[in-house]
Amino acid sequence: VSVVNALSSKLGLRIWRDDKEHYIEFAHGDAVAPLKVVGDAPGKRGTEVTFLASTETFKNVEYDFATLEHRLRELAFLNSGVHIVLSDMRHAVEKREEMHYSGGVEEFVKYLDRNKKA
Repeated sequence: VSVVNALSSKLGLRIWRDDKEHYIEFAHGDAVAPLKVVGDAPGKRGTEVTFLASTETFKNVEYDFATLEHRLRELAFLNSGVHIVLSDMRHAVEKREEMHYSGGVEEFVKYLDRNKKA
């Protein structure tokens, strides 16, 4: 997250742990305010990262959803049990893909073979 933060004009972290929801926001790598508890979240665990790439650092900040989806899907397979959600909110209709695989590499091979016929 530290590299993404340094290269983003805005970054938000929403963290669920210890039955609480925490939030912190950064602007150009610096915390806007300290980490704060924003609510209760019984039994929920995880981290949500939202960011806007810095136009001062990058000339082209256009993201390709398919490229991101491909890479995040690989990470979901390699990190069995992790739940990854990719959301593209640049358009009127949000594009969203959820990736969660408990079978690890074995499930990845099945995914790669899903369209093949014997």
